[in-house]
Amino acid sequence: MSGVRVGRGATPRVWPRATVPVWRDEAGSTLSLIACFAALAATLTLVIAAASSLYLERKRLFTVADGAALAAAEAWSFSAAPARAGSLAVTFDDSTLRRAVDEYLAAAGATAAFEDLRLVRVASADGRGVAVELAATWRWLGIDGIVPVTVPIAVTATARSIIR
Repeated sequence: MSGVRVGRGATPRVWPRATVPVWRDEAGSTLSLIACFAALAATLTLVIAAASSLYLERKRLFTVADGAALAAAEAWSFSAAPARAGSLAVTFDDSTLRRAVDEYLAAAGATAAFEDLRLVRVASADGRGVAVELAATWRWLGIDGIVPVTVPIAVTATARSIIR
């Protein structure tokens, strides 16, 4: 203990030192922090991997829908296209469009590539362009047995046939 004199000519008084608690059992406190941060990093990695997988599956489905729309837009023949005032006009009917899309999906092997692939809509609003809407289901394979995650995916692609 150390003493401190107070005032001039005062008798010495002894003041107790401030006691600082000493934590001697700090072993393992950083281990729990490391474990928590490792669990957080693993969770973040799994979420990013799942989001990337969902994004890529949607892009693949859009690519198939785009190809199907292009195949449907090209599903016309010169004999079926009426000529008006020196120009050729292409019009579509729904049965021809659906048949062309079904043929494209079968040739591309899309039904085997996607889970629960459905042709939602194929239509020609103005008679010249074609819109194809496909839907599928994305299943996360990360920890499928523990947390089954399925997300429905739907995409729409359009194509137009122009004759010049």
